[in-house]
Amino acid sequence: NVRELGVGFFHACARLADGSVWCWGTNRYGQLGAPLVGSDGGGVGASDRARQIPGLTGVTSLGVGDFFSCALAGGEVRCWGGASLGRAGSSIGLVDCADSNECAPVPVSVEGLAELSDAYRSPVAQVAAGGEQACARLANGHVWCWGLNEVGQLGLPTTGAGRVESRAGVQGAPVFEGADDVVTGGAGGASGRSWTCARRASDCTWWCWGRVPGESAPPAEPWRPRVLRWAP
Repeated sequence: NVRELGVGFFHACARLADGSVWCWGTNRYGQLGAPLVGSDGGGVGASDRARQIPGLTGVTSLGVGDFFSCALAGGEVRCWGGASLGRAGSSIGLVDCADSNECAPVPVSVEGLAELSDAYRSPVAQVAAGGEQACARLANGHVWCWGLNEVGQLGLPTTGAGRVESRAGVQGAPVFEGADDVVTGGAGGASGRSWTCARRASDCTWWCWGRVPGESAPPAEPWRPRVLRWAP
């Protein structure tokens, strides 16, 4: 019955054929979609058995990052878990949790995405998450991303007056157009190798931005999409 599987740093999640999402592992940052340990005298710690994420039904796409997850259901993208650095795509419904971080112990809606979907008259078709960032693809091929932007993995400038470090929610122009698939991953911090790639439907080429694996050094403007060159 498993249709999709995602693995984070200390947790993993599965989307089942019935549209439910189940996660297991640690709940230190709310990755299991449950109250944190110590909240109201109780809360959920680590679990070696899958727990259903409450409030999520009819899920059609799942993305799992290092400390958070996102799911698409009924045209709405909701995220839960570690919410610092804009990972959850929301500044609403967050609580203080471990290591002075912000967390979303229950799924919260990504801010601005529904408005963009309405404006472009195109529903969200896919969500992807990895590392400290996540992205959504509309049915019309537009891609928007949110979360950490240390090396341009959101498709936003990392230098100059327009520099963006992180962003909760989405707005403005799409990062990429004409996509029929999007993936994002990598690791933040000292490694600085976070990236996002989208497949262009017109010619099946992959375009990437951020610090892309295999590149000896990032280009001068790493946030600009560039065609992925496969090694021989």
